[in-house]
This record gives sequence, C-alpha cells and structure tokens, in this order.
Amino acid sequence: MKTTEATDDAIEHVINHLWANGRDELKLLESGHDEAANYVVNRREEGAPTFAMWHDGEPLFITGLVFSDTSTNACRGMMTWFLATDRFPLFYREITRRLKRGIEEQARKFDLDYVEIFSACIDYRAGRWFQLMGFEIDLDYHHVFKGHRFYRFVRRFRRGDHVL
Repeated sequence: MKTTEATDDAIEHVINHLWANGRDELKLLESGHDEAANYVVNRREEGAPTFAMWHDGEPLFITGLVFSDTSTNACRGMMTWFLATDRFPLFYREITRRLKRGIEEQARKFDLDYVEIFSACIDYRAGRWFQLMGFEIDLDYHHVFKGHRFYRFVRRFRRGDHVL
C-alpha cells in the first residue's frame, strides 16, 4: 500500500465506489457525486493537504485537512474528512493505522492544537473507530440537519487554557 497526493482519477474512483455508509451519509447531507467531488478538488486546489491510499493500483480512500471554522489565534485547529471505497472493510486496520499516523504528522507540520471530524455515525461502529484514531466525542456539540444528528469528534494535541 502507498499514500500519495490525491489525483483527479483517485478522487473520481473513490466517489464512484463509495461504500454504503459513505453513500448514506452523503445522502443525509443532500450531497451527491458531483458535490462531493467538487468539494475534494476545490479543497486540494486551495492548497489543503489531500491524500489517497492505494492498494494494487486502486485508491481505497481519500482524505484531507482544512483549517477549521472553530480555529482561532488562541487555538489552532483543522477539520479532516474521509471518503472510502466499498473495499474499506477489507483494509480498515491498515487504513486506521495510516490515518492516525497521517493526522499526527499533519498536526506537527501545522502546529495544531486539535483536529476535528463531523459524522452522522450511520454505522454504530463509527464512534468507536474515531476513538481508535484518538478522537473524543464532543458532548457539547449538537447539530441536527434534516432530522439527523451529526456528531463532532476532536483529537487534541495540546491542552491549554482555551476551550474547544
């Protein structure tokens, strides 16, 4: 397996082969194929770190980081996102290790206080998976969109006086 910058082909392949949970979450967000692809391409073109992990010449997932709307001068943070193909369940252990390591590397590179991710947690195992990668659920975050609750998970890299 190898990790590279996400190419247009990798982005297109992953979005065309999303696993069921990814498709379901995009539906909740009322986001289709084109909107998801445009989001990823636009973030990459804006300079956001955007990566793809490959196995046997096929991309398994794409991920990236953008500066968070909750980031301030006192508390520097980024939001991450993740889209995986239907082959995710076959490689989730390796994907988890690489994502965890990649998030740590980006946190050092950008001198981050935290990284956050938002999810509807369609799969009951999603919250546990985020915890395996070092994220904690933010119990104070409440967002409901079209009747579905979205959760905020935060991975802190420095503890300070500020509140996230």
